This record gives sequence, C-alpha cells and structure tokens, in this order.
Amino acid sequence: IARTERQAPDASARLSAFAKDYAKREAKLEQTAERLRGERDAAIRAAYEDGLPMAAIARIVGMSHQRVSQIIRS
Repeated sequence: IARTERQAPDASARLSAFAKDYAKREAKLEQTAERLRGERDAAIRAAYEDGLPMAAIARIVGMSHQRVSQIIRS
C-alpha cells in the first residue's frame, strides 16, 4: 500500500527540514575544504620558493610531484 504525503505530514516536514539543514552544512564544509586547499597550496608554494624540491614537497604532503608542480605553476 502506497503512502501519500497526507498520511505522513510530520515525516515529510522533518525530512524537508533535515534536507535544508544538510544542504547548508554541506555548503559550509565545501567552503572550509576550499579554504584549506588554498592554505595548502600557499604552503606548497612557500616551501618551493624557500628551495625545497618538488619531490620532497610531494612526499611530505602525500601527493604526486606532478600535482605539486601544477599547484606551484598555478
């Protein structure tokens, strides 16, 4: 038996409120992640400018030297 929205208005309202809150929280997380990537990229560029080789930077931050190169050149 299919349930209609009329049969579960409270559940529908709770789920709608949760979905709105979830979207807001997810957007905040994405903003935080973007800011952290910017900080990471700035630290990588600074380390390179201080003379640390790309291969060493890559090992320290746990990414490929190709990705480090892309960050430095961006």
